Amino acid sequence: MKFTYSPLARAMGVAVFFACSFSTAAEQIGNFNFATQASNSDLDSVTLGTAYHSEKEGFYALQSVLGQVDETYGNTEMDFVVGVDMSYSQLSSMLDGNLGAALDVPVIKVGVGASYAKQNTADNYTGTYTLFLSLKPKKRLLVADPQTGFKPTQAALDLANANPGDKFNNIGNEFVSAIEYGSQVMINLKFQYKNDEDKVKWGGQLGVDWAGKVNVSGKLQKVDEDVKRNIKITVSALQFGGDPIELLKVIPNQLVNCTMENPTPCFDVFKNSIDYIKTNYVAQFDTLDKYNVGRVLTQSYTDSGPSLSPLVPDDVYPAKSILTKLALKNMSDDWVQAILDNRRADNVLNYYASELNNSHRTALETIRDNSLFNSFILADAVDFCKRNPIGNYCRDRELQTRGRVHQYDRKWLEL
Repeated sequence: MKFTYSPLARAMGVAVFFACSFSTAAEQIGNFNFATQASNSDLDSVTLGTAYHSEKEGFYALQSVLGQVDETYGNTEMDFVVGVDMSYSQLSSMLDGNLGAALDVPVIKVGVGASYAKQNTADNYTGTYTLFLSLKPKKRLLVADPQTGFKPTQAALDLANANPGDKFNNIGNEFVSAIEYGSQVMINLKFQYKNDEDKVKWGGQLGVDWAGKVNVSGKLQKVDEDVKRNIKITVSALQFGGDPIELLKVIPNQLVNCTMENPTPCFDVFKNSIDYIKTNYVAQFDTLDKYNVGRVLTQSYTDSGPSLSPLVPDDVYPAKSILTKLALKNMSDDWVQAILDNRRADNVLNYYASELNNSHRTALETIRDNSLFNSFILADAVDFCKRNPIGNYCRDRELQTRGRVHQYDRKWLEL
């Protein structure tokens, strides 16, 4: 079991609520040889035994393995995370249910969670305070039959026998061995500054005690109103699972905007949102259907017993080359930079237009358009690489994409 205990648990006072649920989940599940933690926007349609291709990171519309379904393993888990200035990779991984996952390569995704992560990522001009709570009930596992072990489905055998030299592409190399249900709620308090100097200067004058109270130093309270007006505040929230309608009663439209000139409405909503988590949210899960499918765990054919050997190719599985891995990482990193540049250019044009001369405004409009274009072609190239991970296809596509990326001078993002 993964339980991240923090000062937030004491501040929120919800640990006692779940104390009876925490026991030896890690010991119960630790004997299973999970190969991959897979996340996908279509996880709700995935079933136990579904074939999975670990290099392409994709599921097949095919059940390749049979076993026994067991829902007795594990206990309810609860993860608390509080963070300051969290990155896109950190936010998106938490919302995917992959708390603690490796963050070396950002995951390019679409959907509500990805959009939320983009909007609430910290950068040189944006400071954030993030509160995250994840609840997970017991997992559903596919376990080997005590007598016969795992068995391949007839459909998988037919595909393997029809194309014995192409088993990897036709039936993958892993199968879904566990489905993890869960619910997540995330609250973000975001401060957008006129420039990076203001973030350094005024960001340190703010404090959040994670019981919902925001403290503003006397120095910041006494500054000129123009300075306060240029510090934009946003409180936002996102909930998966449970009853998200209840969240809307606390924070309408899941978004509230203010400035430091009058921050009280935002600070009140932030505190009320935290109160909602520790009272209303944690009481919403009386049945399993209140949870969403959070992620799935997969297991390799090769490590799952001799009965699955017909699904394993005679030769070793091909793997991504180092050049493919580097291409994926570099383009994913550049995609994150592009979406942050697009957000910054859009914010300056929207919030500080009166301070821009014509050349500065034109430069920012160009950056806004070019960074958006870059994010699209980089995301498309990464998607191509994931579908074609073997060979030189990804490296070739990266070189083509680099030739299409629009260059711009990021100095215009400063004020």
